[in-house]
Amino acid sequence: GSSSSRGGIRSMSTMVRFRIKGLHERVSHLELLEALEEHAAIEGVKIDKRSMRPNGDGTQSCEFEVPADEARLLRGQMREAKFFLDSIRTTVVITFEEVGAGGGSSGSQSRMPPQGASASSGVGSALSASGSPPP
Repeated sequence: GSSSSRGGIRSMSTMVRFRIKGLHERVSHLELLEALEEHAAIEGVKIDKRSMRPNGDGTQSCEFEVPADEARLLRGQMREAKFFLDSIRTTVVITFEEVGAGGGSSGSQSRMPPQGASASSGVGSALSASGSPPP
């Protein structure tokens, strides 16, 4: 029996993506990472460095991913958190906005029509072509 693929990499499970709005543009991803891990005690933070772009008003946007069990904190008591950031020597309130999971089971992707809709759409398209006013 040489089946050595027993578990062991649960850390790659589901990651949930969050966006930070209103982050000061001078804050680096390393400082943000430290704030999240040290002050907020959130583990497994993966900051998307490519997502850190200045908004032109002195703030920047940033996205990062955390494991699903850590995401519960960011949805709950940590949704708005105060951090002291050394680079700007100021305490800021950071709001975390969930932008969706890797699995796609969060509410933001629920705009897809149900699978059965295309089968019965022959009736609907005939009605709309007859010049009836939109609802």
